[in-house]
Amino acid sequence: MVRKSPTFESLVATRIDLLVAALGSATRVAECLGVTRLLLTKWRAGKVMPTPAQAKLLVQLDHVVARASLIYVPELINDWLTGHDSYLEGARPIDVLHIRGIAEVLEALDSLEQTAWGG
Repeated sequence: MVRKSPTFESLVATRIDLLVAALGSATRVAECLGVTRLLLTKWRAGKVMPTPAQAKLLVQLDHVVARASLIYVPELINDWLTGHDSYLEGARPIDVLHIRGIAEVLEALDSLEQTAWGG
């Protein structure tokens, strides 16, 4: 039996749905991705697809939110993403993700995880 792979469109929609559930609203997800809510809705419906750079950011945001959910309750994930983080020298994790990429944000989460779980 051959399994049909999920389409790119369905994977985009699934990631958006997970992010909306974690961050509380499509508006917050759109803000974190630096796009309009209308564009996010079009991605979700499969009417328009993100550019390669936007798709990469979507995957990275999904990864960061999934990692943050190991430390924070859902209501606090957005606060952490958009708040100032001492590990990131006062920068907001969402800004660091956009400007410098995912590595430093994951390092900040590693540091928080060690603090939270005594690692």
